[in-house]
Amino acid sequence: MLEIKDLHKKYDNGPVALQDVNLTVKSGEIISLIGPSGAGKSTLIRCVNRLVEPTKGEILFKGKDITKLNNTELRQMRKKIGMIFQEHALLDRLTVMENLLSSRLGYVGFWKSFRRNFPEKDIKEALRLLDRVGLSDYVNTRADQLSGGQRQRVGIARALLQGADILLIDEPTASLDPKTSREIMRLIVELVKERDITAIINIHEVNLAEMYTQRIVGLREGEIIYDEKAVKLSNESLTLIYGDEDWEVSTMENENSQQQEDPKSNEAPRSNEDPEKRVESMSDQEKANIEGERHRDQEVKS
Repeated sequence: MLEIKDLHKKYDNGPVALQDVNLTVKSGEIISLIGPSGAGKSTLIRCVNRLVEPTKGEILFKGKDITKLNNTELRQMRKKIGMIFQEHALLDRLTVMENLLSSRLGYVGFWKSFRRNFPEKDIKEALRLLDRVGLSDYVNTRADQLSGGQRQRVGIARALLQGADILLIDEPTASLDPKTSREIMRLIVELVKERDITAIINIHEVNLAEMYTQRIVGLREGEIIYDEKAVKLSNESLTLIYGDEDWEVSTMENENSQQQEDPKSNEAPRSNEDPEKRVESMSDQEKANIEGERHRDQEVKS
């Protein structure tokens, strides 16, 4: 399905963000990417659909090297590569249905899409997907009136309506409460299995990666340093990926915080660590990756 060979990414005037990345993903596989902030997880999945241009290396999708496609060929290839963004990338002034149907723009002419004249089969499939993700009552609701969890569900349905064979999912549970995070991950896995497609999920919540994905790939400073089945993840593995920590205590603290979390809250818990100290403790590699990802997010939103 997907084979990445010797992938490198170096941002202008910055250190290397990805180096010597080699990864093979089989058809129907669900894998998670974990690692510290700035490890290169978002960069990696955005290189797959060339939202970020790789510096060198090969990305083979169904036998074709994505890095060598021209603009027309890339547009055609992207029809089969769905993307679910951390910030949802919905158009707030459009309704839920209109946001879903925007994923079909590559299949209809400009004037048909401009007049919202989509094929009946696309509309029926959109309605079916909205019912499947629990949003059948929100067809005509504007996107800016949705909660974080509801917006993520729209993003999932939109990617599936696109007809993708592989989903690239960037931090699907960011800023969601623990209960909603589990619901979203469960929904993603169920839909991926129902459609027999492949998914690569960049996620910070290690416990969710263990619970819902088949394989875990760990990155640190732009390199893959861990690649095993999810059931094999151990405290030693986490130390290799993230650095020294008492993982038994961390797990208990995480469970306690989830029990105390207000299930109605959609805000991510804030760290008590001084942000300036946290930045100072990062390597130049991690700082460069975070800065690069921040610029890319701004470009996507614009």
